[in-house]
Amino acid sequence: AKLDFPFDFAAAGLLPVRIEITNLTPLTYTLDVAQIRLTRPDRERVAPLTPSAAAAPLATKTTPGASAIAAQLAARQLTSSPLAPGAQRTGYLFFPLAEYSCARVVLTDKESVEDEGVRVEF
Repeated sequence: AKLDFPFDFAAAGLLPVRIEITNLTPLTYTLDVAQIRLTRPDRERVAPLTPSAAAAPLATKTTPGASAIAAQLAARQLTSSPLAPGAQRTGYLFFPLAEYSCARVVLTDKESVEDEGVRVEF
């Protein structure tokens, strides 16, 4: 994130997480970033912040206004979208700064409308 943004996220109490998803299956999935969660060691699941919510504490630490910062964050944010076979999506999500032990991503099979969860341990 230090290479992609001119902000001190840690000083603002934020954790930018760069996520890369590649669909290596023959199926098409739908990615809903609002369902992505990081889990703290106490098992509390934490949802990503919106760019506007993440921009508010950054605006107090930097010179641009919150709306300009939110636009910069939104431009690099991972977005909800279909994932065709072989498709790849990369982007950031922003979380409150904390210790996290794992992440959970839910993908929905576009044809069967069944959810499939992917858990990544840190």
